[in-house]
Amino acid sequence: MQALIDPTEWVILNEKTQEVAVDYPDITGVLAIGSLIQTFRPPSSFLEQRLPGQLGAAYDSVRNAGRRKLFPGPKSDLDVWVALKDTPESSAAEYAVSTAGISLVEELANHSVERGTRQWHNKKRAAFGGYYKRPEFYSARFAEANPQDAPWMAANFKQHLESAILENIPDFVERVNRFTSKTIPGDFLEIRAYPESVYNLRPDQIMMEGDILDREPFPQIGDDQWISPDHSSSILYSSGKSTIYPFRLDGRIVGEDMNRYILSRAERGLAQRAVGAILLKPDALDRNQVGAIKEILRSKIAKFGGKIVFEKLLSGLTYSQVVEVYPALSGEDLRDAAEYLASGPNLGIVIEGPLDEAGVMKEINEIKGPRVGDRSIERLLKGRITDGTLRDLLPVPGDESLYQDLLPTILERKTNPDVRFTKNQYVYYSRNLVHSPDNAIELRGLLNAIGYSR
Repeated sequence: MQALIDPTEWVILNEKTQEVAVDYPDITGVLAIGSLIQTFRPPSSFLEQRLPGQLGAAYDSVRNAGRRKLFPGPKSDLDVWVALKDTPESSAAEYAVSTAGISLVEELANHSVERGTRQWHNKKRAAFGGYYKRPEFYSARFAEANPQDAPWMAANFKQHLESAILENIPDFVERVNRFTSKTIPGDFLEIRAYPESVYNLRPDQIMMEGDILDREPFPQIGDDQWISPDHSSSILYSSGKSTIYPFRLDGRIVGEDMNRYILSRAERGLAQRAVGAILLKPDALDRNQVGAIKEILRSKIAKFGGKIVFEKLLSGLTYSQVVEVYPALSGEDLRDAAEYLASGPNLGIVIEGPLDEAGVMKEINEIKGPRVGDRSIERLLKGRITDGTLRDLLPVPGDESLYQDLLPTILERKTNPDVRFTKNQYVYYSRNLVHSPDNAIELRGLLNAIGYSR
């Protein structure tokens, strides 16, 4: 910014931002961030892995400090993040977002999922889509002052700020419009407004296969390593009523639950023997697949020294149990899962093996196998096989016509993930015999539902 704005103009920019912000009572802080604001040489603490162990490394791969641009360019803009007072809805979302973040970090650590894949994209969308850019998270007052279909764009706030800049620091505007490809008014100020409790839910930008940019969000730990005013941001306005860092230096760290969990797991260390679990769903029992599943399961867990130590038949899962088993699900997906798992008996199986917890989960997930939609085209055409994974048993005898009807949509979705299943197709597609946890939170939920205590 020093190349575009002199110290006096910078003071004026701060003053005008404050004058505009106070007209919006819901705004608690305004932060300038990005390549135009950061120090040219970031501190080593920004680039180093702060959290220990495999989980720390997995989180750091998402934080991806290496994507930080060391120098701005002609296409650089000024990122302005506006923090808003929480509503009851946004405040309630913080725990769910952190829990889902922990779950996905664990999946990265145990290699159940890899960044940059369509699976990673879909998991983030399922986990955080219900909490990112949600109009109901904004107060009616702020939504009325800004377009209600996208209050996070803070369109009126941006317009008022641009007018103040045009009137009071025109030389700065002239330099921006001459020396960058962005303009004022226009796209030089990129303003986004989020309630404080989801302030850290930001796009996880990574290229997928086919050079497609994945912008689905992921929660960051909102501490001084990420958004410190010392090296990566500048506070343009603080109301004095904010509850979060950096607007309050002693404020709460959004995402602190993730930080504490990763530290606690590292301190406990890795057990030498652990348990995992698998749930046989109502379709497995209704279609008489339990024998075939247990035969495959026993054979494959024996290869890593595993054994079945507990089984329990459940008449059906309650809604609260489904929430525990699938903590990242929300909305219609959660309702569908709860309705299905309550519709008939389920069989819970606990497996013990001479590995750490992540290792047992990884082995079980490989035995479970991918969903039908993740099969290769060649594998899709083969249909059911009995010498592969548990989900290779699909389609079960008698379901061949339903499976064939599903194939054209699956093939379309491989090139266009926005293609949707019909309601009947989705009902069949989602009844995929078995579920196994991808992370420790899901494992605890399933063990609780089964009634197994270690």
